[in-house]
Amino acid sequence: MAIAVLLAGACTPEEQQQLLDDLMDTEVTPEGEEDVAVSSVTLDKTELKLKPGEDAQLTATVLPENATDKTVTWSSSNTAVATVDQGKVVAIKEGQALIKAKAGEKEAQCKVVVASSTVAVTSVTLDKTELKLKEGEWAQLTATVLPENATDKTVTWNSSNTAVATVDQGKVSAVGVGQTFVKAIAGGKAAQCKVVVSSSTVAVTSVTLDQTEFNLTVGESKQVTATVLPENATDKTVTWSSSNTAVATVSQGKVTAVGAGEAQIFAKAGDVQAECKVFVSEPTYEEVVDLGLSVKWRGWNLGASKPQEFGDYYAWGELEPYYTSLSVDKSQGWYANGWNSNKSNGYNWQSYKFRKSGFNAWDSSNPLIVTKYNTIEGRGTVDGKTVLDLEDDAAHVALGGSWRIPTKEEWDELLDNCTTEFVQNAWEFYISGVKYGGHARRFTSKKNGKSILLPIAGYFFNTYCYASQGVQGSYWSSTLVSSHIQDSGEHAPGEAYYLRLYGSTIDVYMIERFEGISIRPVTD
Repeated sequence: MAIAVLLAGACTPEEQQQLLDDLMDTEVTPEGEEDVAVSSVTLDKTELKLKPGEDAQLTATVLPENATDKTVTWSSSNTAVATVDQGKVVAIKEGQALIKAKAGEKEAQCKVVVASSTVAVTSVTLDKTELKLKEGEWAQLTATVLPENATDKTVTWNSSNTAVATVDQGKVSAVGVGQTFVKAIAGGKAAQCKVVVSSSTVAVTSVTLDQTEFNLTVGESKQVTATVLPENATDKTVTWSSSNTAVATVSQGKVTAVGAGEAQIFAKAGDVQAECKVFVSEPTYEEVVDLGLSVKWRGWNLGASKPQEFGDYYAWGELEPYYTSLSVDKSQGWYANGWNSNKSNGYNWQSYKFRKSGFNAWDSSNPLIVTKYNTIEGRGTVDGKTVLDLEDDAAHVALGGSWRIPTKEEWDELLDNCTTEFVQNAWEFYISGVKYGGHARRFTSKKNGKSILLPIAGYFFNTYCYASQGVQGSYWSSTLVSSHIQDSGEHAPGEAYYLRLYGSTIDVYMIERFEGISIRPVTD
């Protein structure tokens, strides 16, 4: 009709041109042909599983191939979950949506499930279900979290009773006796381990001694050994005690006989105790000891009754001690209870029997003058005596027979032919029931193995006994010092020789005649 109008000239030239343009744009269906409708639409996927942020491409197939209009229109049932553009599906958040593809009157759809990106923990297990520990011990627990790809495998640990055991990153530390449960938690799943804590102390079950009873004489010692079981006892310390310390004492198992009698020795460890019996008798002391030398030695000091006693103190050539009796004080040592007539000044030149006048031989302004035993002109009558007469020998006067004070040469002989040994607590004394010990030197003959014990009893100077706590021992010889020049002064006739026991110093030296020291007699 447009052509007819155009040909008829019924419109303006402009209208004719517009009609011509419209005619060119119009599809012309060949004569006898009709539109081909879409018969089906299919998608290459019927279901998609995505995580938020992921995407996937859907492809639509439109049939028949010769369908007139194969244009596909895409849509999502829930764009908050998933969107679609020309088949590209984009996951937005967790949920479900239907993606539709429509062509003509046909459509296909794909179910889209958007799941969280988190992989949940499904189980937690521990490598141990029970632990037995002692106080102070620890053990490591290991947790296994499944699945391997779980998003968060962090394990949180706790203890149901932290007074029994604590836990830190699986390390279980035993605190106190009791029971607790240690838990490992991950992603809402948990596993637990029972923890039983016992005492770390292993108690002593028995104490036995290698002796049940034995005999000693006063002064002797014997070692007693204690066996404590079990071997793994926490504290195997043995505490020793004696039922009668006046009979026997004990220190770390060493039993020392003190006095005649009977005593029980106890060894205690934990709450268990063992005991043994000791019988102590007085020893039979050998008064005359033959060391294989030129003289025989007495077994104990003058004024003593056994080797462990210190005896009395004498000035050189004096026959009696200056004091009336002795007492002891743990801080002062020995001291005199009283003094004999004319001896109240103690051991000094004023009290000395053979002093006539003066003090100190070397003091020219007031020189010492003696009445006997002098070899120096101007110091009294020169009698030339260098060894005590028996009438002035305290050992001879007290004991009689051939007993006397040894000479310097006899002391030298003893030192040359004996070995010496320091003996700690060789003799004892008591103050207010508390025992104190004194020391001694044992001299053992190289010739026959016999020995004598010399207590280290100190010495009296003035009214005080010095070094009486085992520091220095002093023993008179009967020999006068004939001449001793020191510091340009002559000390004779004021000195005599004596045995000096001072620490490791053991020698024969010189000392003033008035000092009060010990005497150890000898006999032919």
